[in-house]
Amino acid sequence: MGCWNATCGLSSLPIISGEDVYVFPIVESYRDSFCYATALYNPTIIPFRAKYNDYGAGEECSGVALDMIMDGVRKNLIELEVGENEYHDIAVKREGFDVNTFFEVVHEKRLRVLNLLRAYPDQPKYKEVFFTMIRKDIVDRLWNEWTFDMWKGKDITVPEGFETDDYYFKNVTYAKLAGLIPEFMEFCANKKSPQLGSVNDIIKDDDPDGQKKRNILTDLFMRQYFFEGSRDHMLSDIFGHAFGTGYAGGGFAHIVNFSNPVLDKYFSGDKEGAYELMREALLGKMVNSFMEATRKVWLPVMHQGSQSEEYDEYRILNKIMTDVMDDREKEYDD
Repeated sequence: MGCWNATCGLSSLPIISGEDVYVFPIVESYRDSFCYATALYNPTIIPFRAKYNDYGAGEECSGVALDMIMDGVRKNLIELEVGENEYHDIAVKREGFDVNTFFEVVHEKRLRVLNLLRAYPDQPKYKEVFFTMIRKDIVDRLWNEWTFDMWKGKDITVPEGFETDDYYFKNVTYAKLAGLIPEFMEFCANKKSPQLGSVNDIIKDDDPDGQKKRNILTDLFMRQYFFEGSRDHMLSDIFGHAFGTGYAGGGFAHIVNFSNPVLDKYFSGDKEGAYELMREALLGKMVNSFMEATRKVWLPVMHQGSQSEEYDEYRILNKIMTDVMDDREKEYDD
């Protein structure tokens, strides 16, 4: 087939050889609703970085979560032997599985992982894994330039530097939200459970296998349902959705439980490492939220084989869309 341009899963712009991308592994979703961006595929909440290699894959891969993602895939991998077509039905094995293998087996549509949320016998035992590439320049500009309003509620403290009215935080950006991560984690660590007391009490509890501690701390930082004042921070719902088991919008893939390394780093004293993971999760949450706002869905990289770069068509579509939106807003004004 030769080389081809990839397609950005967020902007639909072409991705040219050598351009920087965020790579989100995505796992088949078996939802019965087409309401959300995650209706067909669930992305990992944290992506890794790569440069597009002109042949459908990434190279020079990096990122704080890269090894975690590959370890998660490897752990839950459905191993396959060579199939009838020895050139395409390649073997898939845990041994030696790395990011290069990841791209190769996805290209051959041979990457499958255990269905970790399988609740009933009639549900599939495994799900197929693909990936979405999103242009890094698009994501980085959204991080700083996308402004939106957030529901404030009546008891949430307004952080310094944030605008509000009676009901909303105004002109919020994800860059500004990321600046709140250290204070958010400290906020969580000072919360108390009516049943179990403070975080320090939980950590000192007799819990030989550590599972009780892990469950409580995960609730504290990532879901917080059982703690006094647990929803009284701007980031509470964002990270509750990001790390929870699911929510009305469909949730994220469970190839990796990112909450464990976040907590391990934080309570072992590597707070900067924990903050970095939280910032990357916030980036994933932003991309998913922008997809929701623009009525897009997570899909594998599309238009494989196409080398087109027809920017005039994008420009006329953008102009027509702007005119349609302007007309719609005039109806409200009238």
